[in-house]
Order: sequence, then C-alpha cells, then structure tokens
Amino acid sequence: MVLCQATCPHCRTVLFIPADWRGLLLRCKVCGQVFREAIPSAVSAPLQVNGHRNVAPSCQAPPRVANVSPSVAGVPPVAPVVSSAVAESPPTFPVPTNLSSGLPASAQPGQPIASPASPLPASTALGNAPSAPPLSLYEQILLRRRRLRWIKLGIAGMLLATLALATVALWPLLHPTLSAWRSTMEQVFSPVQVTDADEAPHEPSGDTGQGAANTNPTQPGSVRPAKPSGGQKRSFDGRALLIGIQNYFYLNPVNSGAQVQEPGGAKQAQYDPLGLRTFRRRLVNMGFRDECIGELSDVAEKSPSPPLKASIEETLKLFCEESRPQDSILLAYVGHILVREGKVYLAPIDAKLDSPPEKLVSLDWVYQQLGQCKARHRVVILDVAHLDPQEGVLRGKEMPLDPEAEKAMARVPEGVLVWLSCSANQFSYSFGGYGLVGSVFFHMINESTYTGPDIQGRRNRAALEKAEPYPEWDLPLLRLHTRINTEVKAYLKSLGGLVQEPKLFGRLGAGPGPAPNDPLAQAVTLKLASLPEKPADPAFVDLVLQEVRARISKGRQMYANALPPFWAKDVEKYKPDYADMNALKAMLDNKPLRKAVFDALDLLDKHEQQLRMSFLADSNVENFRRQVMREQENLAAADLDLSSFKEHLDKVRAAHYAQETPRWRANFDLVYARFIGRMALYREYNFVIGNRLRRDPTLQNPEKNNGWKIVPAERVQEKEAREWARQRDKVLEALLKEHPGTPWEFLAERERATSLGLKVEEAKVSP
Repeated sequence: MVLCQATCPHCRTVLFIPADWRGLLLRCKVCGQVFREAIPSAVSAPLQVNGHRNVAPSCQAPPRVANVSPSVAGVPPVAPVVSSAVAESPPTFPVPTNLSSGLPASAQPGQPIASPASPLPASTALGNAPSAPPLSLYEQILLRRRRLRWIKLGIAGMLLATLALATVALWPLLHPTLSAWRSTMEQVFSPVQVTDADEAPHEPSGDTGQGAANTNPTQPGSVRPAKPSGGQKRSFDGRALLIGIQNYFYLNPVNSGAQVQEPGGAKQAQYDPLGLRTFRRRLVNMGFRDECIGELSDVAEKSPSPPLKASIEETLKLFCEESRPQDSILLAYVGHILVREGKVYLAPIDAKLDSPPEKLVSLDWVYQQLGQCKARHRVVILDVAHLDPQEGVLRGKEMPLDPEAEKAMARVPEGVLVWLSCSANQFSYSFGGYGLVGSVFFHMINESTYTGPDIQGRRNRAALEKAEPYPEWDLPLLRLHTRINTEVKAYLKSLGGLVQEPKLFGRLGAGPGPAPNDPLAQAVTLKLASLPEKPADPAFVDLVLQEVRARISKGRQMYANALPPFWAKDVEKYKPDYADMNALKAMLDNKPLRKAVFDALDLLDKHEQQLRMSFLADSNVENFRRQVMREQENLAAADLDLSSFKEHLDKVRAAHYAQETPRWRANFDLVYARFIGRMALYREYNFVIGNRLRRDPTLQNPEKNNGWKIVPAERVQEKEAREWARQRDKVLEALLKEHPGTPWEFLAERERATSLGLKVEEAKVSP
C-alpha cells in the first residue's frame, strides 16, 4: 500500500493518505473541513518498506498526524502518476530516525528501504501544500444538499419552539376545549359510562365530615335512605336552600345561559345558566339527600317559579325553623343586590332600580333568621354583582359591589360563615361564550368539587386529600375554598387583567352531630306566596303574550307562569272578542289596526334575524372593513323599510285607533313603541360598527378572543337615535298610565328598562 502525505489547507495539519486517494474529496479529522488533495504533475517512485508497504519519499514525520477518509464515496479514485525513472532494484539505505514515527509498525529504524528515483516537486514539500482544484458540479450538489439539510433542521427547531411558546401563551384558552375533548375520548374508549351518579363521595373520618351520597328518592326504582342502624354513625344531616334568579323583569339578566356538557356526563349538552343544577348534584355527592335540597328559581330544573319577595321570605323562614340543632344547613343566593341608605337588600325577580325597601328582601332580616336558626353549621354563599362583559347590560345598569354592601355583609351573626363571590368595587363575572357553568365563581366551585372516576375527578380527589380539613365542618366545599378563590382570581387575570377576589366572613359554630338513632333531616319545602285576591286566568295572559310576541329572552317565548300575578278585576275590560289565535287571524282583513300590528311584528322579526351581532376577526383588514360596509348597506335597506312602514302605522292609528277595543289599543301602543325603539337601535348600530370596527379592527386580547360582539350599553351615543329613544319613552309612559295593573303595564315597564345603547366588546365568537 502506497502512503502519501497531504496538508489540510484550513488547519495546516499534515496527513498521511493512501496514494490512490489523491484527487478525491477528503475530510480533515482535526478541523472537520472538506478539501480536495491535488494530483501533482509528477510523483516520484514509491519506496519499498519491508517488501510489502510503500511510502512516498515526501512523507516526513509531521508535527501533527491524523487519519483521513474520502469525503464522497461516489467520486471515482484517481490513480497516482508514477515517474518512469523508478528503479526496479533500488539501493538500500538506513531509515532516518525522524521518519520512523510516521511509518507503519513494520518499518523499523535501521531497516533498508527503497530509495526514490527522483525527488518530489517542491510544491509538495511540508508546509507548502498545493491549492485544491475547484469542485465538480456533482460535488457542489452534494455540498448544497448537506447545507439544505442543516437549514431544514434549524427551521424545524424554530417552528417547534414557536409552537411551544404559543401553547404556553394560549393554554388558559385551550384548556377548556382540551378538557372537553379529553372527556369525550374517555367516554368513547372507556368501558364504563361515567355519570354524575358515579362520583366518588368524600369519606372523612370522625363526626366532622360527610358520608357517602344517597340515592335520589325521586328517581324511578330508587329507595329512600333508610334510618341507620344502631351501630352505624352518620357524619352530618345536611339541608340546603338554593335561590337563583336569571331573567329579572326590569334588571339585567344574570347570565346568558351557556349550553354546557357535564364532565363525564351525557353527550347532549345541558342548560344550566346559574350553575345551581350542577351544584345540586355536587351537594348530593357530598352527602346531602336530594329531598333535603330545595331550589327556588325561575330556571330551576324541577318546578321553576318566579322568586318573588313573599316566596323568598316565607321559604327561607320555614327552612330555618325546620332545621334541628344536629343539622348542617347551606343557603346559596345567585342574583342582584340593591343598596338603600347603607343597607343591603336582595333583589327579587320583579325588583327595579328604584324599588323601595319594602319591595325588597332585607339582608339584615336574612341574617336575623340565620342567627335564630338552631342548626349547628350555617353556611351562606352570596353570588352577587353580576356582569357578563360579552353580553352587555340589556336592562338597568352595571352594578359593581358597593363598598357599603361589603361592610354590611361582613357583619354576620355568631356561628354563620358567609362566602362572598367578589370584593368591593368588583363584579362577579360571567362568560357564557366560554361555556362556563354559571358565573366564574360558581363554575370553579362545580369544577373543583367534581369527583368522578375520570382524570379530572381523580385530580380533584387528590387535591381534596392534600387540602387541610376545615376545622368546624369538613365539607369538601369548605376544604377547597382557598383553591377555588385562587382559581377564580387566576382565571380572570388571564382574561386581560380582570379582578375578582372572593372572600369569607364569619366563623362556623359547633355542636354535636346526629346520633345513630336520630330521624333523618326534614325535607326542604318551597312555600310560594299566597295570593291576596283572585288572579287573572293564565290562559288570558298567555294569549296577550302571544299577540304581542313577548319573549323572556331572545328566542324564548314568555308565559304567564314566569310573570307576577295579575288580578282578575284589573283585566276585566280587556277580554278578547275571539276564542283563540286562529279565530283572530281569520278576522284580520276586517280589522286594519290589528293587521297593522301583526305586519309590524313580522317586519321586526324579519330584520332582527338579519342583524349581525358578532364579527370574526380577519387578518386582512381591508377585507374585514368591506364586511362591515356590507352590514351597513343591509342595515340601510332595513331602516328604509321601517321608516316607510312607520308612515303606514301613523295613518292606521289616525283612522282606526279610536274604534278599537282597549285590548287592541294597548297592543298597538306597545308594538308601536317597540317599532320606534328598533329604528333607534338601527341608527345606534350603524354608528357603533362604523366608528369602532371600521376605524380600528384590532384585537386587544387575541389570546382569549377571536372577534367582537355588539352588546347593549347604558348610554345611547348617536344623536338621532337618542331622539327616537325619547319618542319611544313617551309612548310607553302613556301606556303605563292608561293600563295599570295589566300585562301591558308589565311589558311597557320592561320595554322602557331595555337599553337602546350599544357598544363593541371583544369576545370569543363562533366562526
């Protein structure tokens, strides 16, 4: 084998290579650079070493020696050029000592080796290596591919790093979606169907916790919990009263009512606007018997009824009187509060902003009832001062928690613990668009106390075991209160720096628990208000609501059982001259004013469906502005239709109003006021989207929101819209004076409380 020396042009290291590697691409083992060893024009004869290995005479012991290998295997080797002056039998001479370290092991000092026929060219001397020739096209392609491979790896690494950072930034927004997807996958692949009834109840030791959940006795095939035997000990006898109001008559609705799916529950979404339905199931799994949980609410799952002042007071009074010393009670209220001269009042469903104290439920009276209650444990949850920024204020105004109200709530009776959803000057936020169950506060309560067999339930049980027991009553709800408060604050902080800090006031009392032979706790009874006189027929009220198409909320028809009672003597002169709606429609051709009312309602419904109340953000700003302009053009056509039809209504009113019955004069005035209000709303809508969305379509919080919603506001901004709003209020005030104590008075008051102002709010909207 013939060895030749080569010098790396980058690090100047002298290398020994086989002679047939000359002309190939080589990689230096010292610096890692690639170079081509030049083929000399003339190479002297190789030297014979021990008769079987040859070394070129130019190979001398270098300062550093390293092995090399061909860089590109596909390049054909080039045979070395051998001088013709090579002798067949060269004379022998001793090997120099300074060369022995660079020779193979078989060539020892003093051994005879072949002498070269001619010296190597000067260009191949040590330290003066020839320059590398240019690379061929094939070799350039190989090098380019190698560089591209490293570039691709670098780009892939940067993309992965960007994806990781985006995931961390968007995690609060992605977490609910991923949790729902994970629950769905668990339902699909798990052999066990998970329901709320499968939740594993907390089982503390001693007499301060709660026992296993009992079966719901109201369900078919279930058995009422039997009286424990003499050797069995009950941890507590719990009773709960849940009071919630969503659809206030004259105040802003509490929550939009998100369609949600219970973790691990049925696939079909459930309607739980206040979170009380889910909370009821949580209480059952904490040890409360189902019949010992009463729910007084207009959106209750069973027997909804409007929480009027008398109903709230009588039910609460009976609830406290029936509680025994060994019982543990819980009172939850979800709704608005009003402050009058430093005193706090719970707002019943028919409360107004200017309602006098005698029409409200005094918090001092509630505390008095709880203070006189004999139950050993008394817990109150107050979820008040509600606001959903993505829904706006439809009626009334924004009402953060008054500082005086917080001070009044902190003055709790002895032995009562109060859990308040927010602090002074704060709101209890709701985000129906994010799929939360009730307010953020109640959503975190329901999420943290879920203990089903899926992943979320196992995590909650682990957190429950780590949490310190609550001293007086080791209820999971109280054991986790610190975690729940922290999660509420953290979630709202992630939504653009919103602030909500729940608080606890007071301290629980103590007392002996139920004895094994004690009877079970008394079932909770809802005591509705007794009527002082004969009410109007509900069928009469329902027919009025159908005639004017009254809705409790968007898309939901209003019915008599959701309204306060009307007295028969007040509606005597408003009896209809037809049997039902079919008979009414048959006579419309001969009743121009009634026909005009139905035509006006049809026109309002037609254009209400065309009114776009949400916009999805677009990275192309000009394209988004064109979308807004198209909405304004459609709105201009709708406004023209309304303006033309208003002239028709004015003519019909002048010609036929006096000849109609009081019932249809009231119907006409109500629909006419609604018609004028819609015209004001359209002008306000055009002003808002033109000045906000067309001018600056930039999201301030793109991590949480993907668009905008047009939501109600207290103040009307557009000048012409304010004038139409004043005309509407004049018509409604006349209606209130002419028809007191009737459904038209209620509807007119509700219409007047509905704001015509609009504003733009960032939100999470559906694509």
